[in-house]
Amino acid sequence: MKYGLNLGCGTRIFTSNEEIRWVNLDIHDGPGVDGVQDWRTIVVDAPPMTGPIVEAECFEFVVAHQTWEHVNCGMQPIRQCYDVLKPGGSLIVSVPDLRKLAGMWLRGELSTQIYLTNVYGPYDGTEPSIH
Repeated sequence: MKYGLNLGCGTRIFTSNEEIRWVNLDIHDGPGVDGVQDWRTIVVDAPPMTGPIVEAECFEFVVAHQTWEHVNCGMQPIRQCYDVLKPGGSLIVSVPDLRKLAGMWLRGELSTQIYLTNVYGPYDGTEPSIH
């Protein structure tokens, strides 16, 4: 069984199957361990599993889809991802390309609604969904 970490999942919950068991993590409003809000300590939707939730070198994949723009993109989050990846594991990161989005909007290739949703995110009324 392979394990994957869906980091900063929000409402994008990855479903586990016979090949990959996904752990979906995100922050919450309260403090984490010792009063520090650390994404590694907050489990949103971990399916029943017999292995580790978040320990060193336990994941084959870490996916951070539209997540990094919500946090300070310094080295600490990258180190934390490295720590939980198995040797040879994959870190998959996607962030908005604001230059490309602006160009497409200015050329009329994107509607204003689609452009603003990409810039500001699909705001659901919660603080973490703000870009």
